[in-house]
Amino acid sequence: MQDLTLAQLRSLHIAGRPGLHAPTLAEFIAAVQECGCRRPLIIEVKKLETDAGREKLVQLLKYHKPYAVKLGKQYPEFRNPHLGFLAVIAFPHFYTASFGEFGSKGWRHWTGQFEALDVPVRCCFLEALSFRHGLGRRGIMC
Repeated sequence: MQDLTLAQLRSLHIAGRPGLHAPTLAEFIAAVQECGCRRPLIIEVKKLETDAGREKLVQLLKYHKPYAVKLGKQYPEFRNPHLGFLAVIAFPHFYTASFGEFGSKGWRHWTGQFEALDVPVRCCFLEALSFRHGLGRRGIMC
């Protein structure tokens, strides 16, 4: 599935139900807001190969940020204790493949974009491993 184009993915039917297709991230975020979802949006990055794709992710985070801030004020009990209402997560090898090696020019640029939005970026299996700041104090998340 990882090598399919968007058009190919959109031609597939979810659960074999005609007319039911996988949404794009933009469509999913719009639906979350439209239905009034009160849960955190944690986006797991697997593969972003182009600057255009990375920029699109940043723009979608920017678009959803005001909604996440509103949720934080209205429904603090639903906040993820480590990530808030909007975050990006990735396994280290996916993060470096998408945004650059830790400390590289690309890494500094893209993690700086997340930092400017105040969007946490964390490692999938180490809750305290910030891709912006390195390993924190909490250690491994089970």
